[in-house]
Amino acid sequence: MEDSLEAFRAHIAANITVEMERRGITQQQLAQTTGISPQTMGRRLRGEYPFTTDEIGILSRLFKVSVEALVARTGPQEIAS
Repeated sequence: MEDSLEAFRAHIAANITVEMERRGITQQQLAQTTGISPQTMGRRLRGEYPFTTDEIGILSRLFKVSVEALVARTGPQEIAS
């Protein structure tokens, strides 16, 4: 069970990283947007700590993708504004 949770956490982090790179957004900018420290954001992006549901919601709005897209196995897709 623990391994599957870690894999899921890493998967979400990977989707968020893809969106960051796609949009040219830095780790520092994500940290400011979500209200966490850059160090904590780094840990989340490495999959060491899970993103909270609030953080995922904030990031989905920032990236203009659905929450489901950030957690989906198929990866994020833009949603119409």
